[in-house]
Amino acid sequence: MKPQTIRHTATPFFLASVFIFIFFPFLLLKAADPAELALSQIIATSEAVASNEQVRQRLLILEKEIEAHAPKSQKNLLRKIYRQARKHFLHNYKPYSYFSSTVLKGEYDCLTGTSLVAWFLERFGFSYQIAYTGYHTYLIVHLSDNDRVLLETTDPLHGWVDNEKAIDRRSKSYLKPPKKEDACYEFSLFENHSIKFAELPGLLYYNQAVAHFNNQDYNKAILSLEESLCFYNDSNLQMLFWLSVAHYSQQPEISTADKQYAKQKYQKYYNEWAQYKAS
Repeated sequence: MKPQTIRHTATPFFLASVFIFIFFPFLLLKAADPAELALSQIIATSEAVASNEQVRQRLLILEKEIEAHAPKSQKNLLRKIYRQARKHFLHNYKPYSYFSSTVLKGEYDCLTGTSLVAWFLERFGFSYQIAYTGYHTYLIVHLSDNDRVLLETTDPLHGWVDNEKAIDRRSKSYLKPPKKEDACYEFSLFENHSIKFAELPGLLYYNQAVAHFNNQDYNKAILSLEESLCFYNDSNLQMLFWLSVAHYSQQPEISTADKQYAKQKYQKYYNEWAQYKAS
């Protein structure tokens, strides 16, 4: 009698076990990367015009292209990143753009353009800060103690500034009240803040709230501000929240209960912000 051969079949349970013990740790490692998580949250601020993977694929293609022909000098690498980002993505200035529209359609504003370039700075390990003034964002990259570059994504001709005096002049110019058509809304406060990459989703949601407020859709403005508060909070955001609730509450078709609920939400977030500022 021939000895019987025991055949093992790949049961669903067995395959699932292989996935969990071999592949899942690598997925957890990727998910634990703060920059990767922030990028997913940045993409999620967009309207449902594209999947996370569509946007990531476009970004990855350019990243690999830059990596394949990366100059040895950090400054030249930075210049290449800035030029390639402009060439591939920053084509048509459009206020209140969505990040996915910047990557897939070339429509951008200062915030989505800054977010885009900041992502590549994260990927290539640059030391940098995201400057936010209340109505504008731009980047300052620190190559060394005495070598900085200001990157202005909305200025195709003079967006690269690497002279210290010119950087100081440009930074101070952003604190002046903007032209009326460039202001977020009438009561913007102009201060220089330095924000983190992980806080960018908050500003992108805030940008949408401003657009809804200007279109007098106060309910959508409130909803966008609630999303924004998950990532970022400042006096501009609190003021816009208060104004949105005030206008929303004046609409005759809104029920008393809904008006009261909106006011309670504002008070809740304001109290949290006040406690944070006091700590």
